[in-house]
Amino acid sequence: MVYPCLNINIASIHNASANSSDLAAKNDYAANAGGPGYGSVHGNSMDTDGPPSVVPDDWDGGIGVPYTGAGGECLNMTGVIFQRSCLRMARILDGTTNTYLLGEKLVPWDQYTSGTSNGDNDPAYIGHNKDNSRIVIANVSNPPFGGILIPPMQDFDGGGSWVNGYFDFAFGSAHSSGCSFCLCDGSVRTISYWIDPLIHCKLGIRDDGMTIDPNMF
Repeated sequence: MVYPCLNINIASIHNASANSSDLAAKNDYAANAGGPGYGSVHGNSMDTDGPPSVVPDDWDGGIGVPYTGAGGECLNMTGVIFQRSCLRMARILDGTTNTYLLGEKLVPWDQYTSGTSNGDNDPAYIGHNKDNSRIVIANVSNPPFGGILIPPMQDFDGGGSWVNGYFDFAFGSAHSSGCSFCLCDGSVRTISYWIDPLIHCKLGIRDDGMTIDPNMF
């Protein structure tokens, strides 16, 4: 996945990670992976491993079927882009005008170039990972909205903390009032940091069936 860089990392190469002096391309945008869905092995389904090889026998069902071995469980992700996703438009049941495709990602401002942020410590081409995908809800216990809602927020000093560390799963930006999202219909919207977290969650889930008042975002 490659997204245009319009903010802090534009045309920039930074430290690949906190433990490496190597440089790597970074990106400011992340795909909307939605949330883990009920019954997921992982609380967030973002720290996952892919198949061990490109040999078809290792694909665990074939192209378009989420890999479920070695901790790579993403079968129930409720967003649009996630590990080995291959969604048709018809599966975005809430409509393309009401579903996020991608958005700006939160990165602590003191870690823009260091590679020390857990959500910005890998190259842009790493695949399904907190560096390239973000979620709107975690630890789902009662679907679709019974879990920890993760609203967008402004970049901040990484010395702080937020929602038990879930900030590295959040969308966000350096802008003062909100961050930019592209919806599945191709439109671009600025979403306020003060949006109702439940509305934000509904926009991140492709098939919750809930009506969203367009005046609410």
